Amino acid sequence: MTFVAETENKRGGRIREVGDPETRQKALSASYLQCDGYPSGWGADLAEFLNGIEMVNGLGATPYAVGERANGAGCLAAQWIAKAKTKVGGVYMVPVDDPNGWETDYAYRVIVHHAGGIRVTCHCCGDLEFDGTVAQFVEFCEGR
Repeated sequence: MTFVAETENKRGGRIREVGDPETRQKALSASYLQCDGYPSGWGADLAEFLNGIEMVNGLGATPYAVGERANGAGCLAAQWIAKAKTKVGGVYMVPVDDPNGWETDYAYRVIVHHAGGIRVTCHCCGDLEFDGTVAQFVEFCEGR
């Protein structure tokens, strides 16, 4: 299961760490992989994808290829689904508000801060296994 969310700050301006009571997370998408959600599989694919993305706010006149930049969390989520969905079956979009209806061992959350930073978490059977930056997530998946 992969969730993409963005954070908003109730007080405007300053973005706080994930988990801060002043920060709200707004889930944008949830995708479900039918098998191999392990960090060495689905996690590594997600890490590779995120590692190559620059988050921006506005694109200007310069054209960019998919996978180079994302114009906010919604653009990032759409690019991830486009990359992950290569055939019929296997990867599904599921309701964001009911992830428990799907049997999953691993759940990944991609949190996009308005300031452009990305934080990733990985839970296994409900227990937190990883919480960090994209670079740290790449290392986490490579070590699995």
